[in-house]
Amino acid sequence: ASHFEPPLIRFESISYGPREKMAQGKMARMIWLNGSSQTSNSLEAIKSKLEDDLANGGVYFNREKRKFEMHVTLSRFKVLLVKELPSISKDFVYEFYPKRLDLMQSELRRSGAEYFCMNSFDFNSKV
Repeated sequence: ASHFEPPLIRFESISYGPREKMAQGKMARMIWLNGSSQTSNSLEAIKSKLEDDLANGGVYFNREKRKFEMHVTLSRFKVLLVKELPSISKDFVYEFYPKRLDLMQSELRRSGAEYFCMNSFDFNSKV
């Protein structure tokens, strides 16, 4: 995070997800708060740097091959066909600059995912 200025985090809409499945008329299983393409690109640069540093440090992992699309999952539900869902598409604009990046761990449990902050890293604060 210290190699990057705080990225503008901009949310632009609420929709069903995952988007790639929705675009194909397939099944939805979540409601997403979608980030802008500029936000996705900024966060993808941070993600790529982290992946490169991990790989160069000898950490083995599978890199995600899909284009990074920033979103926050607001809800998960039983998988439904697109035609069975009511319309929820809504513009929702909110933006901010984060002060730090938190490294989170998720643990899947019967009651749902639980998240724990493993460490925090401050962004380069030239902004």
